Amino acid sequence: MCIIRISGPRSTSVIKQLTSLCTTKDEPSIDMDGFFSQKVLRPRQATLSKIVDHHDGDVIDIGLVLWFPKPNSYTGEDVCELHLHGSRAVVTRILDVLGKSEGLRPAEPGEFTRRAVENKKLTLMQAECLPELIKAQTDQQRKLALQGLAGGTIHRYKRWIEELVRILAHLEASIDFGEDELLGEQRVVQDCIAGLMNLHLELKEFIDSSSRCRDIVQCGSRVSILGRPNAGKSTLMNLICRQQKSIVSDLSGTTRDVIEHPLELDGYPLILSDTAGLKNLSESSVNTDDFSPGPAESLLQQHNFIELQGIKRAVETAKRSHIILYILDATQLMTDQGFESTSKDLENLLRILDGDIERQGSLRYLHLILNKIDLCANEADKEDSYNVLEARAEKLEVKLKNAPILAGKKIDISAISCKTNRNLESVIKKISVHLRQLSSRSSSDGYEGEARSMDYVNERHLSLLHSTLRHLDEAHRLDLATIDEMAQHVRESVDYLSRIIGNVDSDDVIDVIFRDFCIGK
Repeated sequence: MCIIRISGPRSTSVIKQLTSLCTTKDEPSIDMDGFFSQKVLRPRQATLSKIVDHHDGDVIDIGLVLWFPKPNSYTGEDVCELHLHGSRAVVTRILDVLGKSEGLRPAEPGEFTRRAVENKKLTLMQAECLPELIKAQTDQQRKLALQGLAGGTIHRYKRWIEELVRILAHLEASIDFGEDELLGEQRVVQDCIAGLMNLHLELKEFIDSSSRCRDIVQCGSRVSILGRPNAGKSTLMNLICRQQKSIVSDLSGTTRDVIEHPLELDGYPLILSDTAGLKNLSESSVNTDDFSPGPAESLLQQHNFIELQGIKRAVETAKRSHIILYILDATQLMTDQGFESTSKDLENLLRILDGDIERQGSLRYLHLILNKIDLCANEADKEDSYNVLEARAEKLEVKLKNAPILAGKKIDISAISCKTNRNLESVIKKISVHLRQLSSRSSSDGYEGEARSMDYVNERHLSLLHSTLRHLDEAHRLDLATIDEMAQHVRESVDYLSRIIGNVDSDDVIDVIFRDFCIGK
């Protein structure tokens, strides 16, 4: 099927030439073939008609014709649509006929939407959401685009603009007073400064959360599986991906490199990474740049070097991760020696991650997964064994909460069996909850409660918001002696925010916004 849309004052006359349909209430007559030779084209009603080349009378196709009279159309102009059979021959012929019609030309990319904006049928922000809705590949990308299309975020910008205009009015009134009167206006100006500080904080939080949400929804979050060798990392990777992505073996060190797999979980895009087993983890074990085994080195030395490279890449992957799934062998926690070894491994990992100043804000959630619970006890003492395991896990959680990188962050603990799939769905559900929190506007690191809805922003909006924030920062730092300069910064802030919601005078800016639209939108 093919839809050809015609917009503008010539649309109805062109349709009449192609179909003999008219928009009056003339009595239709019936031709020899049983089709109406003249029919009334009623608004927003599909009408079956022959599509004819009016130059030679050749019938091109039989299809549906719809008419949307202005202003109740997508563009705000008269719009007609031809719903045709989508063969190459039909489309080529009808476009050739339309190309020869006087007053018609092919639409530019995004021109229909641009006319809708110019005729006040859509806001500029709504128009910007359309291509992202069309390109959405996950359910959350669709929801984010629809959030902007519904116009929810625009009310926030309008409220900020109204508040800034109110502050600007008070500042300009104060400027008009003389020096004596200005002293009486100190309280008003101080209130303006306080208002600017509040807006600055609110805007900064909005930029941080919105840009993070957009990055998570559009690019995906990074979820890494870490742990000691043979803890079950590769098995868990395959179970979550529902395919054999990693090699599973009883041999230690099967996974040497980072194995990544993009997938969608409850509408959220993510990149899941399986990593090499961590052992004897320390700062020196991840700094292998100064050592490279030559041909004279023993096979064992070369093996150790490769293993160290795998550990280094695992740690680097952890540094870029939003969520770390740390797999523990539950049987090891049952002994005092195993518990202490496990605690030391985790503390060393968190210490290394915390030492990375540039990326220490990436990690949001640490999820400890106690695997192999099916091996912890036999049927006779299973309950007691699980109680011991739970107590050990809680003790481990208390120790890890002292790590600076986990300050204020929740640690999840799950006991599973990758062999029997016990509690696997619970782990996947918790990952989904983490993803929802990452892409929400909530600033909390916990995940209880419903996440607040996302706000639509794009790169243009973020650039303008950062400019607004810069001027607000300059404005609230000034004092009574520089009210003129303060007012100018507020004017600039209003100007930048207004550009987001559509008060744009430059055609160059409009051209950039619609440049990447597809034809016919």
